[in-house]
Amino acid sequence: MMIENLRFSLFDLLAITGLAQTVSVLVYMAFRSGHIKHAFIPVLYFLFIGGAFYAEFAGVFIEGNTSFFKWLSFFLWSSVPALSVLLIVNLARMPKLPHIGYYSFLLLPILLYVFYKIDSRMYDGLYQDYLPVISVVFGAITLLGLWVRRDLLTQLYNNQSNAGNDRYWLSMALVFFNVLFIGGLFFETLGAFQNNVWDMLRLIICNVFVYLASTSLFRIYPQAYFVADDNNGVKGADKVPLTDEDKQALDALINLMEVQKIYQEASLTRTDLAQELKISEGLLSRLVSAHYNKTIPQLINSLRIDDAKALIAQTDAPIQDIAEEAGFSSNATFNRVFKEQIGMSPSEYRKESKNIIH
Repeated sequence: MMIENLRFSLFDLLAITGLAQTVSVLVYMAFRSGHIKHAFIPVLYFLFIGGAFYAEFAGVFIEGNTSFFKWLSFFLWSSVPALSVLLIVNLARMPKLPHIGYYSFLLLPILLYVFYKIDSRMYDGLYQDYLPVISVVFGAITLLGLWVRRDLLTQLYNNQSNAGNDRYWLSMALVFFNVLFIGGLFFETLGAFQNNVWDMLRLIICNVFVYLASTSLFRIYPQAYFVADDNNGVKGADKVPLTDEDKQALDALINLMEVQKIYQEASLTRTDLAQELKISEGLLSRLVSAHYNKTIPQLINSLRIDDAKALIAQTDAPIQDIAEEAGFSSNATFNRVFKEQIGMSPSEYRKESKNIIH
């Protein structure tokens, strides 16, 4: 029987494992990402990686299409560095999407495909051996783009709230993964590896990365909910019981505040937030008090000030622009709230931060 003759090599098992991991990440993102626009880039990223894993596996088991799946996996893998740039910028700017200029990196794998089609139709594949070299060059361009905007990583590192630490380490993992990926492809073009050695190493590296990335995503898109006790900070489910509906509302609240950063909208009110969650204002106040030990205005202002502190310390942007970016409707309100929470004005805080750095 066909099933009895079915055998899997280590290469096949690595491809299957990678595909299974990416599918699990995609399913998780589908249920935990909130608004679809905030999940678009990570979903696209893992779709391409999952597609590459599938092409590697299918190229072995689907007869007569080996060449097709070989080139499909090549173009999918070659798109990963460009998508990594978008994902890193998305993590840094969350919940805002990357500026339109960053999407220009996607033109690089498209150009690679255009070169391939031109070569196939006009030169019968005479220059196909140069495509991996072009892919290395394009990958290096993406790394250069990240180097130019390395301040985004610095900003993430200094923002310990709103899953900033997890987003930073996921971004660093993406950078390290791309360096290994592009470096491996570079040595492959030099003939440093024996037959299929690089293909095997690539699957191993990508499996490890997907596993590490998935664990970070599970923290960035929080899954567990703990109600802090007002006195000792431990889980207070015994003193503040929540129904299943309340926990679902808390789920949505955490996602809005810590992932989507809805507080950056200057016009946000208690009523708007309750309507977004489709709960009463009374329940909203209770959830905020139980989980954050703050009132709704205090929570919103606290999160806004946390963002503003990072921007003031790490950039030279005008204070008024930072106030607007953080979600304050006026500079006067921002200065007042900042001084109430930090004990000094924004300009004094910037001066003190620069003195500490120097």
